[in-house]
Amino acid sequence: MAEQESNTTVSCSGCGASVSEPGGIEDPEPCPACGSTARTFAVTFTDKAEAHDSLATKARHGNVGKAKPHREAFTGFDYHRDTKEWRQVSRVVDREGDRYTERIVDAAGNVVRDVDEPLSDHRDHGAAKRRTPTDPAP
Repeated sequence: MAEQESNTTVSCSGCGASVSEPGGIEDPEPCPACGSTARTFAVTFTDKAEAHDSLATKARHGNVGKAKPHREAFTGFDYHRDTKEWRQVSRVVDREGDRYTERIVDAAGNVVRDVDEPLSDHRDHGAAKRRTPTDPAP
């Protein structure tokens, strides 16, 4: 989530010395160093942004659209809507090797899910959930 902070500094325009300025600028006090009443106001805004990257791959023995991937992999960050946090995910679906592996780690470093099982045993999870004929496809 973005956070924004501002900081205002006031300095003498004549000599550059830092001066404390009361609320009003209509009748400024003379600079204690040079006597000037001209002021320079500098406002600095600081903001923060986060970036989350990921990489997904698919390997096929044939053309896209004609051959189903025999291996799919995903590694990187994924946003978990229920907890509203980014999680580190590493997932491999190996159809030829009949293997499904997935490891999910939350922002605090806790392992949320760690699965290594035959793909043929991986049922009723995520996109593999059984749907009734009235349920829309994902």
